[in-house]
Amino acid sequence: MRDGDRLPETLDASARKLAAKRINERVKLLANLLNSLGIGVIGAGVIVPGVHDPTRITLQTLAWIATGLVLHLLAQSVLAFMRSED
Repeated sequence: MRDGDRLPETLDASARKLAAKRINERVKLLANLLNSLGIGVIGAGVIVPGVHDPTRITLQTLAWIATGLVLHLLAQSVLAFMRSED
């Protein structure tokens, strides 16, 4: 995090709001990246083997689904780092 993105108490209200907006946009981008990776992992782990043999679900397929879900949940938890823009 750069110094301009921190929220020291000495900043005036408009500077604090701008810094909070910057941080929030970065947090949203990171959450979006993790969520997209989760979708990609599920797609690669389920769709690709499903095209090869649609009647067979293996432990590896379930592991890919679990990994994708973990990435999605991680994206959800990243959103907790958003700052108030008030």
